[in-house]
Amino acid sequence: MKINFKTIMQVNFKQYDLYLALSVAGLVVFSVIMMFSASAVMPANPNEPLYADFFNHLEKVVLGFAVMFFTAFKIDYRLYQEYAKNLYIAAVIILILVLIMGHSSHGATRWLDLKIFTIQPSEFVKLITIIFVSDFINRKKHLLQDAKTIRKLAGLIILGILLPIFLENDLGTPILISLVCIAMLFCAGISIKKLAVLIPVSFLVVIGAIVTKPHRLSRIKGYLSYIVNMDALLQAKELAPSLYQIKRSIQSLGSGGFFGKGLGNSDLKESYLPEAYTDFIFPIIGEEFGFLGSLILTTVFVVILIRGFKISKNARNTHYTYGEIFYLETTKFYGNDSRAPFGEYLALGITLLLIFQVIINLAVAAGLFPTKGLVLPFISFGGTAMITNMAMAGILLNISKTKKSR
Repeated sequence: MKINFKTIMQVNFKQYDLYLALSVAGLVVFSVIMMFSASAVMPANPNEPLYADFFNHLEKVVLGFAVMFFTAFKIDYRLYQEYAKNLYIAAVIILILVLIMGHSSHGATRWLDLKIFTIQPSEFVKLITIIFVSDFINRKKHLLQDAKTIRKLAGLIILGILLPIFLENDLGTPILISLVCIAMLFCAGISIKKLAVLIPVSFLVVIGAIVTKPHRLSRIKGYLSYIVNMDALLQAKELAPSLYQIKRSIQSLGSGGFFGKGLGNSDLKESYLPEAYTDFIFPIIGEEFGFLGSLILTTVFVVILIRGFKISKNARNTHYTYGEIFYLETTKFYGNDSRAPFGEYLALGITLLLIFQVIINLAVAAGLFPTKGLVLPFISFGGTAMITNMAMAGILLNISKTKKSR
């Protein structure tokens, strides 16, 4: 069969949210510039040549743009609902495979080595969870006030998704997914009383996960002891690795001034700071581009937040016409109202997931949260995260097209 690339590339861009597309593209291009600057100083692996990280990152960015193109312009977002249950089962299976045969690094087992490349399944499982919860809300919205329905959803998410990721020695991702799911259920109309039960239970689980792991408890104790006396933190010469990261991050943000030291002139990247271009890339940006550059970067993320919420709002009034089966399901659940909330909650969940990651990453960089390995979306070095985030941006763009067909 002959592939017509001309037909594939034909896209009416006016039908999509160009503000969102330009914001995401701008952030990704900026990340390439930052990685080029970083690779000229010190690669993540000392045995690799200069610019090795840059070409690695560039490869993931190119693949990410390809994925974003197809999820935005060639795959109808409503197709994900048809396979939501299958995606959930696939996510559970692959998370179990990680536990059985996963690749370990830094004391955690979160990666699958596929020989050609290595992936971190928990990254795209975040997206699958949002798809699954959006589909659940779409099918069961009339039953969300039923405690049995909520327990069923909670059990599927906790046992199938959160527990396997937690067993990978990853606490941050389960917390992030839980926050997004609770926010989606709140927006879907679940009563505050039921959420009031979920939140304390989640809090107790997190506390239990911290106190049962000495390295987590030590990190929290160290953070709390120094957060009340920041001067001692900044003046201390010897610190635990997590506190050292916070110290260097705060110093870098402060040393940038208003306009920054200029591209490539960061002192932070020239000194040893673990995961600097993954979790702690924002302090480098603040050091090189100053308060003004940090403000512009933050503004772009705010634009993505606003456009994401707007896309979610517009999707609410979109007639669901993707196939006779979906139409029958919609009319069955909503009577004469042919509106379908799947797109609304999918856009909402994606937007919340992206922005929560931004908030947590910036808060860690500013010393407001203890160190946690969550990347800055579209900016940080990280293959699976970059591709997944760009896929989510593509899905948001695809949902944005629905406002033109109301």
